[in-house]
Amino acid sequence: MKPFCERCGSLLRTDMSGGEALRVCPRCGPSHSGASTPLQRTEQTGLEQRDGCDRFALKRGVSPKSSRFGERFVHGRKGEHEGECAPNRKDSVPFRSMKVGPEVKDAEARTAVLKAPDFFPFDLVRPGQSEFMQDAKTSAEKGICLLANVPTGLGKTAASLSAFLEVALEEEKLVTFLTSKQSQHSIAVDTMRRLKARTRKALKVVDMTSKQSMCPREISHLPHSSFNFACRIQTKDQTCPYGKTPSRTLVQAILSEVHDVNWIVDESARMRVCPHKAALEAAREANVLICDYNHIFSDLSAMVLSGIGKDISDIMVIVDEGHNLPDRIRSQGSNDLSLRLVQDAIDIVRGTPTLSLPLAAIRDLLIGKAGKDVRGPWELELDKKAFISELKSAVEGALDRPLDPVALPDLLIDASKRRGLPEDEDPLLLISDHLEGLFELRPSHLLFLQVPDGRSVESLRLSYKDLDPSDISAPVLRSCRASIIMSGTLSPPGMFGDVLGVPRDRRMERVYPSPFPRENRLVLLDGSVTTAYTSRNENMFRVTGERVVSLTGRFPGNVAAFFPSYGLMNEVKKNLWGCPKKVLVEERQMGRQEKDGIIRELERSKERGGALLLAVMGGSLSEGVDYKDNLLSGVLVIGLPFAPPTLETKALRGLYRGKFGAVKGDEYAYVYPAVNRVLQAAGRSTRSESDRSVIVMMEKRLSDERYLKFLPPEAYPRTIPGRPLESVIDSFFS
Repeated sequence: MKPFCERCGSLLRTDMSGGEALRVCPRCGPSHSGASTPLQRTEQTGLEQRDGCDRFALKRGVSPKSSRFGERFVHGRKGEHEGECAPNRKDSVPFRSMKVGPEVKDAEARTAVLKAPDFFPFDLVRPGQSEFMQDAKTSAEKGICLLANVPTGLGKTAASLSAFLEVALEEEKLVTFLTSKQSQHSIAVDTMRRLKARTRKALKVVDMTSKQSMCPREISHLPHSSFNFACRIQTKDQTCPYGKTPSRTLVQAILSEVHDVNWIVDESARMRVCPHKAALEAAREANVLICDYNHIFSDLSAMVLSGIGKDISDIMVIVDEGHNLPDRIRSQGSNDLSLRLVQDAIDIVRGTPTLSLPLAAIRDLLIGKAGKDVRGPWELELDKKAFISELKSAVEGALDRPLDPVALPDLLIDASKRRGLPEDEDPLLLISDHLEGLFELRPSHLLFLQVPDGRSVESLRLSYKDLDPSDISAPVLRSCRASIIMSGTLSPPGMFGDVLGVPRDRRMERVYPSPFPRENRLVLLDGSVTTAYTSRNENMFRVTGERVVSLTGRFPGNVAAFFPSYGLMNEVKKNLWGCPKKVLVEERQMGRQEKDGIIRELERSKERGGALLLAVMGGSLSEGVDYKDNLLSGVLVIGLPFAPPTLETKALRGLYRGKFGAVKGDEYAYVYPAVNRVLQAAGRSTRSESDRSVIVMMEKRLSDERYLKFLPPEAYPRTIPGRPLESVIDSFFS
């Protein structure tokens, strides 16, 4: 059997993407003569041999580095002497001796440890961690905001809490440690346990999440709006079985040790006390409150501060994973109202004209704005004042007697209350929430109608989006005692200061070096690929697929390839003929269990030659998953995931252009969000100082300073003059 395609003459490849070894043509696919012939397995050699052919291919389950195929083709170069293994060639240069960029500090100096100060949870501290801790303490003493790009592994939780708490104890202030996810609470809790044990100080800590997540009752499983309604009504009527006032005994028990939120929930429930109320009561005496973003950066902050008996000037704020804060604030001030939901509400109150007629008027107003024949994708921006005026007129005109439209949300709540406690999502409550927000829109809100792609007027939605997070964040960061906003991707820090409204005379901007050994991580640039919209065609998809296949074969374990979108990923997937690894694909509708299954498959594949994961930037597999124990030996970041030109994107660019000028406005609204997703994806493979990995940024635009300036120094992509990327990757892993 000839190793060439009989149609186009291309060299056939061994394709493992489906879990079975096939000979395929990289250009024509497996469907033509001379391709797609299964390989016969030979159990003794670890290789696979085709009948009548003396050529061997790598058998599934055998590490490329330990096979003859690996010695001759992975480590070697095509056309070189077959008996010579690349690592022994005279021109083979070990990675540690490569000159891949500016000189940095010696690895031993970077990884050296120093004796820790007394007020620190560990016995030793890294030099970079020590510098960050000193800056944090300066921030606390001067009462300013530290904007810190702190790479993974530096120990930012221990450093920030130690520095702030030492000053807070002297000034009798409260340190609030804010996280974007409940899963991140455990790190802060463990840090405080260690700090309390090492310092032997009577530190008082409270760990608190949302009221709904802490509620021990069955109603905690209701949708958010329904839970809030049920909780509010039963608290007011004093019918909640956990409505007792927290006792002094319970408060002292919470503060006696550093307990996590699960302990607080269990102990409070045992005493028939609302766990959230008990946590707030204990926080009045606490030194540290571990909580969520929205406890301080939302409309809830007034209630939280009142509950703990503090003014905003009495607290020091630490924001972990601070790159998420602007989008989190925006999402909290945004809402959607679907036409279908309005119709469901009309059906519920059909026998109550004082409600059904105003709701019908709102429905007809929305349809009149869009038109019955509208098809998605479609968007229409609305003038806020004019539309709200039209809505009020429509509601008032629906009844013979006057009705204040602003009172309509309360009437819907009363109607929902008469129906009893909700067992699921209640359209009346959702519409009430949306209307309350609609009547309180700020100038920075965008109000618009939209129909999703491929849908008709039945899927029409009235949406408002909060564009400017500084409306919420600026008053907090200006008035709190001191603050730290930290993240491994807070780059450049000054941009976040501008977006969040931190005054320039009240902030420090710092970028700290990665503590991980430089020789364990290599970031390369493949300038032969771009996903620019003007370049997207079948040839680009083919070239990208060929490059992915070529590079994937050079990695000894699992590789993840992250794309800007599902559509582009699926187009490239069609061109992965000859992929030497099994291909795993993230699907758009995948749930948590299915994505956990992908991680388990990667764990199984790690010692069997590895797999290739295809996923999208901005998804949970590129940001929300921690690939532990060097689960990925390589990451391919393909393209720049720019936001599509929607009304929201255009409005955000217009807002920031007005605030920061044309250049910064475009960068803050459009360029940085894309680069941040690149950074998040690139960081998946290096989660500890012992992990070794190569990241290949496959986008020629990432050689442009316009994009490079948003990358921290350790993420700058390199090119090795005179050497193909495949050879550089070989040397790194050899």
